[in-house]
Amino acid sequence: MSAESDNKPLWKFICKTLLFALLPAVLFLSAYEAAYRNIPNSYSLKKAYLDTMADSVEVLVLGSSHSYYGINPEYLSLRTFNAANVSQTLDYDAMIYNTWFRGKPAPRYVVLTISYSTLWGRISLGKEHWRSRKYSIYMGFGSWRDWFSPDGYEFQLGDRTVLGYYLLGKDFVGCSDTGFGTVYKCGSGKDLYETGVSAAVRHSLMSAATADLCRDNIALIGDIIGDCAEHGKKTVFLITPTYITYREALPPVQVRRTHEVLDSLHAAHPDNTAILDFSTDPRFAAADFYDGDHLCTDGAAKLSVILNDTLPKIFD
Repeated sequence: MSAESDNKPLWKFICKTLLFALLPAVLFLSAYEAAYRNIPNSYSLKKAYLDTMADSVEVLVLGSSHSYYGINPEYLSLRTFNAANVSQTLDYDAMIYNTWFRGKPAPRYVVLTISYSTLWGRISLGKEHWRSRKYSIYMGFGSWRDWFSPDGYEFQLGDRTVLGYYLLGKDFVGCSDTGFGTVYKCGSGKDLYETGVSAAVRHSLMSAATADLCRDNIALIGDIIGDCAEHGKKTVFLITPTYITYREALPPVQVRRTHEVLDSLHAAHPDNTAILDFSTDPRFAAADFYDGDHLCTDGAAKLSVILNDTLPKIFD
């Protein structure tokens, strides 16, 4: 009998041992990951709402955390849904609009929040690129490969979120049923000077390297405006209030270019677009801010009431 034949039983034993040892671990980790990914969050909540209620939405809010934490639909008399999210960029604004609203009469108003970083930003290209997988997993945007890519697929073993949700019943959604981010409570905010300056540095994105991206983002806005115009809908460009430390730390050329683009888009579509710029609105004081560029919940209530009063008048 050959040595190779003698080793076959040993190899079979090793393979069976590894199989029986690894299979339970793989099954456990897979179940754990599935449990983690089924915890409700702002992305899954917004998809569920839009899947069932999109046709009844009268005011759609799109944008980044500035509108996610800045517009509370409860203070608007028209049925409003806040589809913004943290660091959400125009490509995902467009995906949301195209998936649930393109070619339809709803909503009456699309509030497209334009921050001073918006025209040069893209989640997938920045430090928060990991947020892209949230849209793929929970909202159905992107490729199924995102689930299993090294960047997109990660086991969450040891993550306290699973234990907190399933054992302690903690809420990890962080927003209201109508999409407003609720965690930026007034009185618990951060230093307005430090956060204003640091946010402005992060948002200083205008450069030769982002020129093509800016053109692409302007095209995305134009496409949304065009569909709105075709179906009798109005597009409102909203700039939310920001604290003076943030505004003063931004590159003036980037601020100026943002306003030039909005003015140009409005001039091309004067009947169905409007610009609401609250960035320097004196009605907002330090107490209305959570940090240098975000409103707290009371500040958001104030802005939402103003928007509710203003929205029906700007197209008259």
